[in-house]
Amino acid sequence: MNTLTRTESFTNIVVERDREALEVFGPSVQFLVAPQPSDEAPCVMRGTIPPGLSVPIHSHAGIEAFFVLSGMLRCSATRVESHIGSRLVLGIS
Repeated sequence: MNTLTRTESFTNIVVERDREALEVFGPSVQFLVAPQPSDEAPCVMRGTIPPGLSVPIHSHAGIEAFFVLSGMLRCSATRVESHIGSRLVLGIS
């Protein structure tokens, strides 16, 4: 049996202006930590949804978590409204 005996930690400094923003039918996303080959690895994005627009309906494995920095986020799947400083987590069974 293999036993993990060492823990590695690291810091990754992200310079936002160095990351390309992609427009996705109105909203834009910017990968701060890109998707990794492992399904277990987190991906961190900064998303901007202009007032009156929405993210297209989609699905994928894993959870999707949001932290509202400004404005308000309304999730049609859960009928929950999230305001500045709140979080919304989707996809937990």
